[in-house]
Amino acid sequence: MFGFIDFLVNDPEAALLLGSDRGSPASASARAAGSASPADQKVLNYMQVAGPHSSAETDHVPNDTEFNSTLFLIYQRVAFGEISAAEGGKQIHDLLVRLINK
Repeated sequence: MFGFIDFLVNDPEAALLLGSDRGSPASASARAAGSASPADQKVLNYMQVAGPHSSAETDHVPNDTEFNSTLFLIYQRVAFGEISAAEGGKQIHDLLVRLINK
């Protein structure tokens, strides 16, 4: 398993095959190999400019995954007319209350 992950992250051949579809490779040699197309070069150039201005990821809010996945289901039900927007809003409120009390 480690060999496969190492290949995806560090190997120039993998970077050349995958391009920037998964983001900018961590390895400098993989980045250089993966910048063959103009589109990939634009992604790498953007990352070079934006990277120094980014902040480290912070801790997640408790229950955020459950909130996001349930919110997705609620808004899909509203979008497809299974429930009204008012009912969707009530379900979101109830979800938040339940997660806060969890």
